[in-house]
Amino acid sequence: MIHSLRRTKLIALVNILAYTPTQFTSVSSLERLRFLSTLVPAQDNSSKSSFSISSLIGSAPESDVDCLQSSNKPNLVLKFLKDNGFSESQIKSVVSRWPRILVSDPEKTLRPKMDFLFSKGISKPEFLRIVSEEPRVLNRSVEKHLIPLFDMLKDVTGSKKNAVRAVRNYPFVFRCSTKKSIELNMKKLHDAGVPKYRIAKLMILRLRGFARQPSRFEEAIAMVKAMGFQPREPTFGIAVGAIGWCSKSTWEGKMNQFRSYGLSDSEILVGFKKQPSIMMFKEKNTRAKMNFFLKGMHWSLNKVIVAPQILLLSLEKRIIPRLTVLHLLESQGEVKEGEISSVTWLLKLPEKKFVEEFVTRYEDRIPQVVDAHEGKLEMEDLHRLNSKAVFKRNEFWSGS
Repeated sequence: MIHSLRRTKLIALVNILAYTPTQFTSVSSLERLRFLSTLVPAQDNSSKSSFSISSLIGSAPESDVDCLQSSNKPNLVLKFLKDNGFSESQIKSVVSRWPRILVSDPEKTLRPKMDFLFSKGISKPEFLRIVSEEPRVLNRSVEKHLIPLFDMLKDVTGSKKNAVRAVRNYPFVFRCSTKKSIELNMKKLHDAGVPKYRIAKLMILRLRGFARQPSRFEEAIAMVKAMGFQPREPTFGIAVGAIGWCSKSTWEGKMNQFRSYGLSDSEILVGFKKQPSIMMFKEKNTRAKMNFFLKGMHWSLNKVIVAPQILLLSLEKRIIPRLTVLHLLESQGEVKEGEISSVTWLLKLPEKKFVEEFVTRYEDRIPQVVDAHEGKLEMEDLHRLNSKAVFKRNEFWSGS
């Protein structure tokens, strides 16, 4: 009865009259609050802003609603976030991820954390992104949590700059139990024989992989050893991170996705050993790339899996634009046999080098090459690339 009254009061508070309390009985309080926070902005027509203080209160814990109604804290928190550069969409993200920010004291609780991050070299845009993704960083004790965390990262990675790079790559490092997991998993890697300098590099670039439960991380080390990875190889730690970050069911789902294309477990292992990161993408992302290469480009399955680096590249930002450029230059007779060692090489070429060699070099004679590089040309007949003479000698998997 009390729970029902609280729920009714909350819904009335945010003026969502079209929804009745009974519609929310099957979801948790947190899920309901987040759902309400997504609905309120569209229905709040009383302000030029896309959301109001009342809508933010609607995202707060039910136990805090009475306090917030009579408090000026939500206004102060909103002002603090706006004054420090957060957009309305970012504020909505922060509040939906951490509703209790609305009962925070901006000067005593929020500002010290912001100042600390700035003092460590986090830029303003990076700060906004980090807080939007993991707002609880603003709730962590500077002395008890943030300073020890940064000190640990600095000690392992070798510098304050590297510690900041690690945080940029994985904002969720600020979660309460993450530091302990990272320290335990780092020790497990070291005990397994991974050199310290490789652990440091992994911490900088792939901190996420260290944040898993130590028990799962230990299982991942055993699996990677059984697959034939050697601790001193660069791919060992990456493979451990790829497996350790997933639950067992998620890992099996990733395996099943590759199996669905007709690959055997031994064939998948070939690709995984060459590039363990292929298992760290969402299934939707991997499916789009596999379908593009297999169905759009008509490339053979076994050739794709032995050049797994191509599955790490962005389809929209790199793969399609570069292949469009290549197709355009070939169709105009500008690309001759022997000039391209392999399409894999072309796709992996650093952006600056690619632009110099295949865009700037030809833009005076073929202005469309700029549009091709920017993804503005259609790719309807891209699959014909494989039938062109220039690719018969060195197909895309050559030298991979």
